[in-house]
Amino acid sequence: MPDRPTSKAASRLPPFNLLDLTVILAVLAVAALVIHPRWAAVEEYRDTLFGHRAPTVFKVSELSSAWTEKTVRQRFPESDLWCGPYRGPMKMDRACDLKTQAYNGVSATRVAFFFKEGQLREAVVHVASWAHADGYHHLLGEFGKPYASQPLPAKGVRLHGWRLQDGAGVFYNRDRPTDPLESNAIYWRSAQDCRTGCFRDGFAVASP
Repeated sequence: MPDRPTSKAASRLPPFNLLDLTVILAVLAVAALVIHPRWAAVEEYRDTLFGHRAPTVFKVSELSSAWTEKTVRQRFPESDLWCGPYRGPMKMDRACDLKTQAYNGVSATRVAFFFKEGQLREAVVHVASWAHADGYHHLLGEFGKPYASQPLPAKGVRLHGWRLQDGAGVFYNRDRPTDPLESNAIYWRSAQDCRTGCFRDGFAVASP
């Protein structure tokens, strides 16, 4: 049996440096920031595919600023729906988040509704990454050929855009995300907000 180290030998071991602990904690913190959102995305898709979410059915052309939070609750009474204060970067007061399995037969994870002063101002359907083509063909069936399209990316995204008769705009990313955990987005913007510029120089833009 090997001899146990003496106290003298143990004393020669290098002391644990506080800087080492700081570095380790910093690395763990960065790893958590990277892993957590991706794990959340994995969980989102797992719940979408194998959970008990209900499919969602409505036309984007139905949306208008006449919709209120009450309208959303009445329109989707049996859905997994949350509504509450909005604390994100957009200038909105409240939001509703509807978890779903599909949007009009297209694989999707959720639909978000954003309100300002009680009126619906923006909405987003998060289409699953693998269903990019299905989402685009669905929009072609509802609205026809895009009114405008961006030939080059703006903020990393190229958009198709449809101008609706009431002045609202609908947008969809032209390219499927390279990251399979990202989603595509069908983005509706109200006529009030499109007055500041949803289309510029013949191209679709999502913000003024």
